[in-house]
Amino acid sequence: MTTVVARFEDRARLHPDAPAVICGAERLTYAELDSRADRVAAGLRAHGVRTESRVGLCLERTADLPVALLGIAKSGAAYVALDPQQPHGRLALLAEDAGAECVVVEPGAPTGWAMPALTVKELSGGEDTNPPLGAGPDTGSHPPLAAGPANALYVVHTSGSTGRPKAVVMDHGPTARLMRWTERRYRLDGFVLQYFPITSDVCGYEFLSTWWAGGCAVMAEESDRFDVSALAELVRQHAVDTLLLPGAVLEELARIARRRPQHLASVRQFVTTGDRLTVSDHLRAVCAQPEDSPATNAAGASAVVLDNQWGSTEVNVVTALRLSGPPGDWPGTPSIGSPVSGGKIHVLDERLRRVPINVPGDLYVGGGQLARGYLGRPDLTAASFLPDPFADRPGGRMYRTGDRGRWRPDGTLEFLGRADFQIKIHGYRVEPGEIEGALRDHPAVGRAAVTARASDSGVRLTAYAAPPPGEDAPDSADLLDFLRARLPAHMVPRACVVLDRLPSTSTGKVDRNALPEPEAETADGPAPPRDETDRRIVTVWQDVLGRADIGTRDNFFDLGGHSLLVPQVVLRVNREFGVSLSLRVLFRSQTVRALADEVKAARARAEASASLEATEALEARPDTAAQAGPDTTPAQGAPDGPR
Repeated sequence: MTTVVARFEDRARLHPDAPAVICGAERLTYAELDSRADRVAAGLRAHGVRTESRVGLCLERTADLPVALLGIAKSGAAYVALDPQQPHGRLALLAEDAGAECVVVEPGAPTGWAMPALTVKELSGGEDTNPPLGAGPDTGSHPPLAAGPANALYVVHTSGSTGRPKAVVMDHGPTARLMRWTERRYRLDGFVLQYFPITSDVCGYEFLSTWWAGGCAVMAEESDRFDVSALAELVRQHAVDTLLLPGAVLEELARIARRRPQHLASVRQFVTTGDRLTVSDHLRAVCAQPEDSPATNAAGASAVVLDNQWGSTEVNVVTALRLSGPPGDWPGTPSIGSPVSGGKIHVLDERLRRVPINVPGDLYVGGGQLARGYLGRPDLTAASFLPDPFADRPGGRMYRTGDRGRWRPDGTLEFLGRADFQIKIHGYRVEPGEIEGALRDHPAVGRAAVTARASDSGVRLTAYAAPPPGEDAPDSADLLDFLRARLPAHMVPRACVVLDRLPSTSTGKVDRNALPEPEAETADGPAPPRDETDRRIVTVWQDVLGRADIGTRDNFFDLGGHSLLVPQVVLRVNREFGVSLSLRVLFRSQTVRALADEVKAARARAEASASLEATEALEARPDTAAQAGPDTTPAQGAPDGPR
C-alpha cells in the first residue's frame, strides 16, 4: 500500500511545475514544495527525529504550514497539530502530552516549551536530500527513516470528558485508503479551498487529498477564515472549483453569493462536514444553474453537487450523501448517507445488538479506517475502540462514536445528535468536562459545571462555579479571563455564574436541571454609552446582532455574537473610525467599552505617527531664503560658508 508521502513524490516527479499551494502572494509548485519539505525533513533527522517520533506543528497559516506538514511526514514522524491562536500554556501542555521530541514554531514565538523549538528556516539548513522510502543510512537501533502504512501520520487532540484532552493517533494506512476513495468520488485536480485549522483532522485531509489528485490547495489566511466576504473573493480570484466547509460557513457564503453570484461561479463541488447540514433556499440557489447553462443537463439537473460528509477525528470520513439533480428537490435536512472508504456502520442498542430500520440506536464504526487509539491512554482506548462482533475477520475493532442515529428505509443513515454531554460548536467537538476541569484549576473554585443550551446564534456555553467551603466567592469576570488564557476561543463559555454552592442530586452529582439561567442584564438595565465613540459602536452592534437592548458593558458573545459575525463588526468599526483593527481585537475586547478603548488607542497611535512624520518632514526640508534671512543667504557665485 502506498502512503501519502510516496504519492506526493510521484506527483512531484510527473508534474514538477504544476501549482501545489497558493497562500496570499506566495505560490509553490510541486517541485518547490517537495524541495522545501525535503530540507525540513533533513533538518528534523539531524535533530534525531525518526519513524514514530512526534513533532509539534505550531505555525500560522502561511506557506510554511504545508511545507512543515509534508516535511514532518517525509522525516517519518507524525505531526502533532497545535494552533498558535490558542493560549501558549495550553499548547505547551499538549505538546508535552503527545511526547513531541521537538516543535516547529514561528520566528519569535513564545518560549517555555519542554522540548526544542525550531523554525522552518532553522530546519531548512540541512542538506536537500530525500532517501528512498523505507531505506536510508544505517541507523543502528533506530527503525527505518521513512514511515509505512502502519506508522503514525498525525496526532490531533480532541476534547476530553475527564478535563484532559485526548490525543488521537492516525496512521498512514487508513489515510491512504481514504485518499483513494476521495479520488474516485471527487475531482480534486483543480483548485481546492483549504479552510480548516491545523487542529482539525480535516486540515490534513484537505491538503493530502488535493495533492493525491495533483490539484492545488488555495489556503485561506487566518483573517479570511472569519471574513466570509473575503473568503468569497478568494474563491473568485483563484477560480476555486471545490469547497469543503462547515455547514454554517457554507450558509453564510451562499447568502453572499446570491447577491454576487460571480464569486462562486467557478465552484462545481460543495462538500460540508463538521455540523448537521441544513439545506436553505440560499444554498439551493447557489447550487442551481440557469436553464441555458452548460452545467445543466437536459433533465434540469445541475452539474454542481453538494456532498454531506459525516465522521470524526477517530475514524476520518465515515459516510457521505451526494445531493444532485434539481436543487429544488433537495430535502431540508438530508441524511448523512451510506458508509464510504470501506467503513461499516452499526446501529446498536445498549446490549450491542443491531436495531431494526427506523429505530434509533447508538452509532458504532467498524472497518479499516479507524485511528490507532488515544496516545498514552490505554483505558480510554479500550473503552472507545471495542472488539467488533460483526467484523469479517478476527481482531476487527469498532469505535463507539457517542452519536445517535437510525437507518432509513432507503439505506441511508439519519443523524440524531449526541448521546452524551459532548456537543459541537462551530464544527469543533467539545466536552464540557474539559472546561469544568480548567475552571477547577482556579484556586478560588471548589466545584464547577458547564451547560450547553441552544440559542438563536447556536450553542451557548454557560459555566457555573462555587468556592471551596468557607472561602469567598470568586469574581465571574476573573474566571472567564482565567479560561480565556487556557482554552481556545470556541471553548470559553459566554457567561459564568458564581453560586455559593452548586445544586446536587441525591447521589452527590451536580443537578444540572437545577442550575439557574444566567441573567442577560443587571437589575439597573443596560449600561449607557460614556461618549460618542461608545454610542457609535453600540449602533454597529445593534445592526449586526439585530437587537436594540445593548449596553456598553455587555459581552458581544453573550448577546448572540459568534465568529462569523466578528468580521462584520470589525470591518464596520474600522470604516466608521478610520482605523485598522485586526479581527483578534474583538476576541480580546468583547464589550462596547473595551472595544471603544481599542479604537481610541488606535486613533491616538495614528495621530502620533502622523504628527511625527510631519515633524520629520519639516526638519528634513531645507530653509528657504526668506526663512534664512538676508545675512545668511549665500551670494550668487560665492562659495558657501561665512564671509
